[in-house]
Amino acid sequence: MIRPETVDTDNDVTRDNAVEGILKEVIVFGQITKYFIELSDGTEMVSTQLTCRGSSTIEIGQRIILNWAKTSTVILTNDAGS
Repeated sequence: MIRPETVDTDNDVTRDNAVEGILKEVIVFGQITKYFIELSDGTEMVSTQLTCRGSSTIEIGQRIILNWAKTSTVILTNDAGS
C-alpha cells in the first residue's frame, strides 16, 4: 500500500519507485486535489496533493509518471490466522 499523499505527480522529481499511467480524473476539494491515474494493467492509483492555484499543467488523458519513496511503501499481509 502507498498512501496517496506520498505519490508525486511531478515528472521532474525522481524517487525510488515510479510507474506511468494515464490521467483519468482530477477532483479538487478546496485545499486538496486528487489525481486518478490508470496504469497499463488497469490498476488505478491516486495522488493527493495540496491545491496550488495555476500550478497544474496536467490534463485529462495525458501520460503521467507517478513517483514515491521506498520508505512510503507498506506491505500488507493476510494474518487472519493469527
